[in-house]
Amino acid sequence: MASLLEQIKSDINLSRKKSKKVRISILSTLYGEAVSIGKNDGNRESTDTEVSKLITKFIKNNNESLAILKKNIPKLKFENKLLSRYLPKQLSEGELVAAISCIIGDLGASSPKDMGKVMKELKAQHGGLYDGKSASQIVKEQLQ
Repeated sequence: MASLLEQIKSDINLSRKKSKKVRISILSTLYGEAVSIGKNDGNRESTDTEVSKLITKFIKNNNESLAILKKNIPKLKFENKLLSRYLPKQLSEGELVAAISCIIGDLGASSPKDMGKVMKELKAQHGGLYDGKSASQIVKEQLQ
């Protein structure tokens, strides 16, 4: 039977093959810390018991973080609502689509290669008035 370390290493490799970035990150962190337990104690391989204790510690830390976040959700929502009042009015989706269409026309943009030019001009004309992720998606759609 494979040790926990071997199983974690195998799962990291499988996650890499499937491009599971979050899994890779979590498991790589766990693996690195698990390996260091044994190395720091006589340059040996960590035992399954030690690795299990480490996993339990990770879970406990995550649960503590979740508890803190849940406790602070109402406060964070209030902060966002309060702070949002000081931002300029954001473009609606329709206004954003129209602005992007106009910029594409003005620049003569016609292919995805022109995306950078369009985004740069959008920022120059309407910086801070739109969600960048939404704008990027709209530009991609219009340049296809």
